Amino acid sequence: MSKLNQAYERAREAVTLLYHERATIYANQNEGPVRGFSDGKKDRQAIAEDVPVKVSKRQLDPIDGVSYSTGQYAAIILMDNSIKVPAGAIFEVTDMHGVKRVYRQASEGYTAYPTHQEVAVEYSQQV
Repeated sequence: MSKLNQAYERAREAVTLLYHERATIYANQNEGPVRGFSDGKKDRQAIAEDVPVKVSKRQLDPIDGVSYSTGQYAAIILMDNSIKVPAGAIFEVTDMHGVKRVYRQASEGYTAYPTHQEVAVEYSQQV
């Protein structure tokens, strides 16, 4: 193993120390991405379960320029590169306190990093 590969492996191990949440990832059984938040679970199939992840809030969106909404926000999910996540996937994430939240993926994961992939998501609802 080259020194660069060894460095990437150490970096990958360090990044995974941040993964305190667990996710189940659902994809639409039919062709095409899942659209909207109201699709029933009957059309979804779990493609990965109990996956260690890190959810990072990107920003809070202002409603009227002064106050901030707590109902919706954009986030990034950091996870292992080995899991192929299709566009439109739904993430059901349980945090370290047992609180479940549902996120909708905007597009495919960004897998260019050797240590992890980043998936842009939008908070949908609290389960």
